[in-house]
Amino acid sequence: MHKFLEIIARSRSIESLPSLKSIYKKVKKKITEGEYGKDELQAVDQAFQEGATLKIEDGTVVQLLSGIICASHSYYEKKETFAYRIGENKYQCLTCHRTLRKYE
Repeated sequence: MHKFLEIIARSRSIESLPSLKSIYKKVKKKITEGEYGKDELQAVDQAFQEGATLKIEDGTVVQLLSGIICASHSYYEKKETFAYRIGENKYQCLTCHRTLRKYE
């Protein structure tokens, strides 16, 4: 298990899940303090690509996902981003924190 996952696992609920910017900031701080190795930054991207799953403090199972296009972003900004899967067909964008459903 990647060490940085403890940052997400400490969330009390889905409302307090950290943003992608916050995750990177905390990981960089822990690398500077010597708690994490330098490879932990690459582990963040890897965990989202692999779809790592963990449980947060309130018992909610959260899956890390990459390649999600958030409908809340501008039409002209259709770029893939990271998201949390927080339930059956329920996702939370790591950039804007909107809760979304998958539309196909």
